[in-house]
Amino acid sequence: MQNISVKRVIAGALIVLLAMLIILGSMGAMAEREGAQLLAEINEISAQQVR
Repeated sequence: MQNISVKRVIAGALIVLLAMLIILGSMGAMAEREGAQLLAEINEISAQQVR
């Protein structure tokens, strides 16, 4: 087994954390977009019922 330096372990962990943050951020953006679409549909239905 090769001797892995502490710097490489820390760098690898930081890369994994950064990738996770990017994935979570993109999932949040997609969920926000979907939520906005649903809210717009609800508002449209409400506006039709008021008429």
